[in-house]
Amino acid sequence: MNALTQVDRFGPGFLGLLNMCGNLLLPRACAGCDRPDCVLCPSCAALFQQTESFPAPGYACGSGYACAVYAGPVRQAILGWKDHGDEEVGAQLARAIARLAVSLRPLYERVSLPDLVIVPAPSSAASMRRRGRAHLRPLAQAVAHQLTAVGLPAQAQLALTMSAVKGKAVELHSSSARARRVSGHIQVKAGSQIAGRSVIVVDDIVTTGSTLRQCGAALSGAGARPILSLALARAGRHQASTDLL
Repeated sequence: MNALTQVDRFGPGFLGLLNMCGNLLLPRACAGCDRPDCVLCPSCAALFQQTESFPAPGYACGSGYACAVYAGPVRQAILGWKDHGDEEVGAQLARAIARLAVSLRPLYERVSLPDLVIVPAPSSAASMRRRGRAHLRPLAQAVAHQLTAVGLPAQAQLALTMSAVKGKAVELHSSSARARRVSGHIQVKAGSQIAGRSVIVVDDIVTTGSTLRQCGAALSGAGARPILSLALARAGRHQASTDLL
């Protein structure tokens, strides 16, 4: 049994507790470049202030947008937050995607309905168990809070779920294979109040866009109107998919 498996046995909150204890014993370093005494140094924070577009068929705006390119310090910071319990940098990432949402307001305001919902993309049950949390929920909440603060009322809602999928994304090397992996496995949760409402979908890393397209299709099928997709980072086709689980 390896060390990570041993940690997992203690329950979903143990990794975060371990991370907190480590921060008490060792100085905090930048999540992106390891510069001492900061959560995210100014140089790394600036990398999350870009506006990277990617195709988003099925969404009213036609394109999705990311805060950064998934490489170097951006990749390190996202992985630390996503899979290693770095909740401190998570707050900064949430602010970054909320700023992006506000900056794009003129783009989608003209196509959205008055009732706006921010929905995080779903994770598999295995990923949820491993992380011990719905890691995208704080991002969706930050986007909803910031849009509401600038006069565009929005509500965050965990409206999507992912049923069992075959294989892992890490094992699939083509966009068509990754699309087949999630096809039909993303559904709107029973009781979700999204019919007749505009939806912004929030994700962490976008490669081929397969997950976001499936999210849009599920939302449309439930009577909602997907208008925009947002992500922390956009990965190029040449970049490895080993982190996209």
